[in-house]
Amino acid sequence: MTYQLVFQFQGEWPSDSREALALEEEMAAVLGDEADMDGHDIADGVTIFALTQNPQAAFERVSPLIEKKAGMEWLIVAYREQDGDGFTVLWPTDLTKPFRLQNA
Repeated sequence: MTYQLVFQFQGEWPSDSREALALEEEMAAVLGDEADMDGHDIADGVTIFALTQNPQAAFERVSPLIEKKAGMEWLIVAYREQDGDGFTVLWPTDLTKPFRLQNA
C-alpha cells in the first residue's frame, strides 16, 4: 500500500522558498528509495509531500536532517493512504487537534 507522507512547516520557518526547496531536495537524497517526493505547496507555511510504503520509517530516516535544517518545533508530520481522507499524525506525538492540510 502506498501512503502520502506530509511534512507541514508552520510559523517562522522557512524564511524564503529557496530554503524550503533546498530542504525538499536534501530530503529526497536522504530518503533515496524509501520514498518518492510528490511536490510541495508554499503558501501559508510550507508543505512537502512524499509517497512511501512505510511512512514511519521514512519519517525516522529524514528526521535528523529536518532537525538540523529547520528544527522540529515548526513541524507537523502526518500520513494517509494515498487516496484516503483521514490522517495519522506522526509528529508531534502529543498533537491534540485533528490534522488537516493547509489551504484545504
